[in-house]
Amino acid sequence: MARFQESKFVSDEFSIWGGSLVKGEDGLYHMFYSRWPKKLGWEWVNYSEVAHAVSASPFGPFKHSDVALPERGAAFWDGSATHNPTIHKFDGKYYLYYMGNYGDKKVVSVLKVNKELTGNIEIINELGWPWQTLLTGLGLVVINL
Repeated sequence: MARFQESKFVSDEFSIWGGSLVKGEDGLYHMFYSRWPKKLGWEWVNYSEVAHAVSASPFGPFKHSDVALPERGAAFWDGSATHNPTIHKFDGKYYLYYMGNYGDKKVVSVLKVNKELTGNIEIINELGWPWQTLLTGLGLVVINL
């Protein structure tokens, strides 16, 4: 079991959830995952962000690289939280699917939190940052690097 310790992706500061992996044109493995501060408890619905980590091997170790989809504010459908990413490559483009949330960040009950949880897709030509939005509309964001 000791040889698989490097396959774990953990953080002292953040809770980590739902990693999705893709091999990039650079030969590296890119993992997109949800994270939120541990000090807040189980507050993913209000404070989750989609982050990005990289490794030379699909088995790790992975190193945090950047935040791919950070908090943007209540004016956006995913302004309070981005969560549950999954990345796929089709026809030379990478598709990053995720869900988002917006609202006042007050938890009213387990069944009613903020305004809504919605899904979205980000499309990019290459795995690299920063991302630049080219076109938005109908819940679809197309970006190019």
